[in-house]
Parts: sequence; C-alpha cells; structure tokens
Amino acid sequence: GRTEDSFRHPMGLYGRITYLGALLYGSPGEGSSGADLPPTDQALQVNTMFIREIDGARQAFNELRDKDVAAFNATLKANHVDLAIMP
Repeated sequence: GRTEDSFRHPMGLYGRITYLGALLYGSPGEGSSGADLPPTDQALQVNTMFIREIDGARQAFNELRDKDVAAFNATLKANHVDLAIMP
C-alpha cells in the first residue's frame, strides 16, 4: 500500500530521513554548514587554482569584449554591414 512505498523505493526513504535530519539539526544557511570537518589542504589548493583560472578567463573575456569586438564592429561598419555585436 501507500505507506510501504517509502520502503519499496530506497531513495524516497533516504530523502525523507535526510529532510528529517535537516529539520532536527539545521540545514545549510540556518547556522549549520552540514560539514563535520574543515576543507583539506588539497581542497584549498584546488580552490585557489580554480580561482586563478577563472580570473584568467575573465581577463581574456574582458579583453575580447573591449578590444576585439570594437574592432570587429568597426570593420563591419567600414564594409557597410549593419549587423554588429553589442559590447
């Protein structure tokens, strides 16, 4: 019957148990991070690496937007093409 559905579908039971745990012990954003341990040194190093990669990609995108798009639009305008990319 309907009451046994939770036991027939383990993920449904797991979802209900984790929801109950979140209610009892707080959920992320309500004073509990849900983590027992601080990040490892390796996790912090990977995070730093990702931040550097994202900063590099952001700089490359800004350069593309500020220089190359403007030059491309100028070339289109010089060739009497109305289509342009908005910066």
